[in-house]
Amino acid sequence: MSNSLFEQEIPYLIFTLNGNDYAVPLTLVQRVTRMKDVTAWEAEQTPPDNIVFEGSAVPLRNLREELGYPRRTVSETDRLIVINTSGGVDALLVDEVPRVESPPNEGTILFDEFGFHYSESGSSEHVYDN
Repeated sequence: MSNSLFEQEIPYLIFTLNGNDYAVPLTLVQRVTRMKDVTAWEAEQTPPDNIVFEGSAVPLRNLREELGYPRRTVSETDRLIVINTSGGVDALLVDEVPRVESPPNEGTILFDEFGFHYSESGSSEHVYDN
């Protein structure tokens, strides 16, 4: 089955939130790291609004909260994906970063520089603005 939303030629970084797979084009990714590696932050505290990445303040986006998933304790080993967006650079706080795929499986939700998109049976829909 064709997946028209995803380009066949480029790899995607797959990340998970609340058991669901999401994908971001690898071309947008600057780095994948752990929370403890980029900011002075203590476990079980509310994550900061910004992190320091390569000497600059970068907005931290807790995608779990933005998408309405149940809250959970954020730990220093949670993963951050630092990406280029249409508005600059953002750090995405995610549950896991298990693999790279090209293209991602059907039903994977795409996060690109413009927001989230859902692909199923070859169709796409813009579901969230960045």
